Amino acid sequence: MKVSKIFLPVLKSYAEVYLLDGPFLGFMLLACSLLNPRAGLAGLFCVLSSVLFARLINLSNIFDSSSAYLYNPLLVGMYLGEVFKSGLFSLPLIFLAGILSFLATYALSGILAVRHKLPVLSLPFVVVGGLMCQLGIRYPSLVEQAIQSPQYLTWGSDLPLVIRGFFTALGGLFFSPSPAIGCLIFLLIFIHSRILAFLAVTGYFTGSGMEYLLNGSLNDSFLDFYAFNYILIAMAIGGIFLVPSITSYLLAVFAVLVSIPIYESARLFYLASGFPVFTLPFNATVLIFLYTLGYSGFKYLSTLYYSGSPERTLSYYITYGKRFPRHWRVISLPVLGKWTIWQSFDGEWTHQGMLKNSIDLVIRDERGTTFSGLGTALSDFYAYRKPIYAPVRGKVVSIVKDIPDNSPAIVDSERSYGNFVQLYDERGFYVLIAHFASGSILVEPGDWVEVGNLLGFCGNSGYSPQPHVHIQAQLTPDLFSGTASFLFDAFIGNNTVFRDNAIPPERSDIESVIAEKNLSQKVNFILGKSFIYQVNEKGKPSRIEKYTVRMDEAGATYLTDEKNRLYFVLRERIFIFYNYFFKSESSLKFLFLALPKLPLFYRPEVSWQDHLPLELVAGKLTSGICRAISSLNHELFEISGTYTFNAPFSIKGNIAFQGRKIQTQVLLDDRCGFKKVVFMDGRKELEMLLRKPGEEV
Repeated sequence: MKVSKIFLPVLKSYAEVYLLDGPFLGFMLLACSLLNPRAGLAGLFCVLSSVLFARLINLSNIFDSSSAYLYNPLLVGMYLGEVFKSGLFSLPLIFLAGILSFLATYALSGILAVRHKLPVLSLPFVVVGGLMCQLGIRYPSLVEQAIQSPQYLTWGSDLPLVIRGFFTALGGLFFSPSPAIGCLIFLLIFIHSRILAFLAVTGYFTGSGMEYLLNGSLNDSFLDFYAFNYILIAMAIGGIFLVPSITSYLLAVFAVLVSIPIYESARLFYLASGFPVFTLPFNATVLIFLYTLGYSGFKYLSTLYYSGSPERTLSYYITYGKRFPRHWRVISLPVLGKWTIWQSFDGEWTHQGMLKNSIDLVIRDERGTTFSGLGTALSDFYAYRKPIYAPVRGKVVSIVKDIPDNSPAIVDSERSYGNFVQLYDERGFYVLIAHFASGSILVEPGDWVEVGNLLGFCGNSGYSPQPHVHIQAQLTPDLFSGTASFLFDAFIGNNTVFRDNAIPPERSDIESVIAEKNLSQKVNFILGKSFIYQVNEKGKPSRIEKYTVRMDEAGATYLTDEKNRLYFVLRERIFIFYNYFFKSESSLKFLFLALPKLPLFYRPEVSWQDHLPLELVAGKLTSGICRAISSLNHELFEISGTYTFNAPFSIKGNIAFQGRKIQTQVLLDDRCGFKKVVFMDGRKELEMLLRKPGEEV
């Protein structure tokens, strides 16, 4: 096993004790822990015993999935190093405690994570640390009676009481209740995340302030190093497990207040049994909150969004929540050409109650009417006998095809769907298309259809006063079980705006999109293919960059310069750059901004908008401040770009942010790739030129 393979998880485990992320922060916290050598060295020794045992039973790779397998032994070891006597006899106990901590973490993870999708947090530390404490009670000779802290840990003793208490509580989690260590830890938290720093202060003063109201003693309330529970609760609920928002901040305050009875009860239990409090209030409070919020479908849970810090999580939530709405029922339009949304979700006529998530489509002319002539015959209506296509890939579940068409303005109240086709999509839902013309359905139950297969023709059967197409999604095959919301994958709205993953408003025009093969081929990147670019800045050659198409362990494809990654996906009607990981400066950032999304059809007048990550437009400091502020209002500091074809294979973009105007252009290569990328604003002028094979150096 490579040393680096376990060294990084060990460092990350130090950071995750304080709900932080990253090996650098872990290294700094490791250094902080060693300021109190007794606790710091014992914690490190306990971690190493867990690593050795995991390797013995072939579970070394488990540290890649969660740092909980290491930070729980770390906390147990630090506790034992602080309370047990130094000497050779204590080392085997610490070694065994590391193994027990690992086993407890593995077992509790199976119960919490696998069954209930809950984090194990530091619950194994509470259990194992409590058991080892009982061992000290049983054998008093193991316990150090008087512990002399290093002299330098007394720094800060002259600080105001409440400030000293805050820093003491922060250091208390490392079993070093010292303002000096706590101050260093708070500085690291602040550097990592201003939101977490704010929550740490909020949690401490909320919990300790409430204790002061209850007992009236400043010393008892603000000099209790177990107040780190309040700090961790506020950080976890307000910024780690929930997307930062006013709601998450309020819940963090409520969680801290709820934890006070748990904390006080745990202290009484300790006095009676000798079982320490440790992080029990933190674990109990966070787990019951997450369990309740998870099963209630709370929208701000960060399970799908967490990105290493609250600021990055918020950015991901705001940007990608708008780019890709969290909706797995995305379907294609069942018609071709231009149609009109006659009735949408929660429509004023029939789309109420169980039918509220339904769409009705008609065809209308320039005058806004849906028929020619007098409109007395079905053939007068533009939608009549127009083809209807499969909106999803799936199996035909049921059909009705022989109900007669109604005359215009007449409805069949008894058979409301009329002639219909019901399809089962393997993603786990059903789609029903209704009001087919009598005898026009071309499929049978059990048939398999692909998106775009012809199903039949539009009619006027069922509860239909004029020929139109009705479409709805359901979670069960029961026709009257109620509808479920869905989105259309790609369409042109109101003649000129391309949209995807959306539902257009009522009375708006909508047109289906057909992908053009020549455009699809230009962004159909083959694994292993490389692109070499000459990068010019302000008209002068700057550097040469090489990007290669690769695939990660999950099967996602990306462009990379071997340090940075730009993820992309090619769908049937659209190409999207959807995620990125930038460790260093790279022109891939400008490629993302210049073309985050490309519809795979050409029409000169059609434009589209896309939401862009703040971090790619603003600097690190500016984006960090803006994200902290936008946690109070998610609509603040949104950035969108507007893009349009100015030629068949050329796309221009305009991005505006805080008075800054950015212009971009992308020229697609004749065969595959991006021939030219231009990024210009008042600060930067960058041009990327694709080298031909003969020009490669």
